Amino acid sequence: MVTMRFNLPVMALLLALGTAGDAAAQKKAEKKEPRRQAEVRLQVIQASSSGQGPNDAVTLVPAELQSLLRYSRYTLLDSAFLRATERSEQRIAVAGDMLGEIEFDLQPDGQIQVTVELRRSNSLLLDTSATVKSGETVVLGASRMRDGSTGLIVLLTTKLIP
Repeated sequence: MVTMRFNLPVMALLLALGTAGDAAAQKKAEKKEPRRQAEVRLQVIQASSSGQGPNDAVTLVPAELQSLLRYSRYTLLDSAFLRATERSEQRIAVAGDMLGEIEFDLQPDGQIQVTVELRRSNSLLLDTSATVKSGETVVLGASRMRDGSTGLIVLLTTKLIP
């Protein structure tokens, strides 16, 4: 009969060294690829056919979109500005009762892949992704509301931080 004995302090030391090596390799990999940061601005605009109320966002909405939607008034409901870290989900609250999530990832060609989700009272208003250049503003969504006389327009601007 063979009896085996284990030296527990030696085994613990070997396990610790193995784990330390894994942690060091992970830190080294993180140093090679630092996560980038970007400034992200989300603007929520209400479009309306009525002649009442402010028209403070007309210059924010591209002329091509205005001609397609045929609304006469554009009101900025809210604007969210945040600094986000690549591959980390950021939560925002805009326009009183809208909740959202924003995440971005830098593509190999230098463009920014952004994913945005907006909800209001458990209803999904917007769930989309867009690829944009740093400093560029894009229209993420434009839709008519149920009443037909108003619409919601969401604009996104991203800028990489050097």
